[in-house]
Amino acid sequence: MQPSDCTRLSPAFIDQPRRYHGHPSMVGALDCNCPPRGDDMKWFDEYARRLDKHAGKILGVFALVTIGLVMFLNFTGFCYSELRYYSDQAFIDTAVRHELESASESSEGAKTYASIDQFYRENRNCCVIHKWDPGPRSGSIWFRSFGWYIARVDVWYRRYEKRDDQFWMSQSFLSACKVVEDDIGHSWPRGPT
Repeated sequence: MQPSDCTRLSPAFIDQPRRYHGHPSMVGALDCNCPPRGDDMKWFDEYARRLDKHAGKILGVFALVTIGLVMFLNFTGFCYSELRYYSDQAFIDTAVRHELESASESSEGAKTYASIDQFYRENRNCCVIHKWDPGPRSGSIWFRSFGWYIARVDVWYRRYEKRDDQFWMSQSFLSACKVVEDDIGHSWPRGPT
């Protein structure tokens, strides 16, 4: 096929360039099996060359950004299974419910609370959350960087009605998804202040 064959176009192709998606170099090419002009592909060749040259840098930056994002989520207590953060009050409510359930199951003479609201009314200043507990149960900075997030909730409340040591101090250790991983507690002679 002669190059002149490729450049000769019928009037139908000239009048309807949008038939070939409006690309001027494709108007005659599809009709006479000519390759598209070389000028049209130079931008792609240049882009591919630059991408090959910088591929390692691009992947490195992408990896660092991804690792940084995951570390940020780990350190800030992101719950991956539910794809959300929980408020401090949600952690405290979970620890209080856990404590009330364990008190009713294990202690004779334990005070019963009709609701969690009643618990808060009768035990003001009962609860404190420590999102970065330096204790041994929360692990080191390395554990947290790999997703082992533990928050400690201290619950100090009236557990018994008719005992000298009416009050109870408990520490609940919760994961980022509000799962109680561990708890400890002991009686206390006075209430929260």
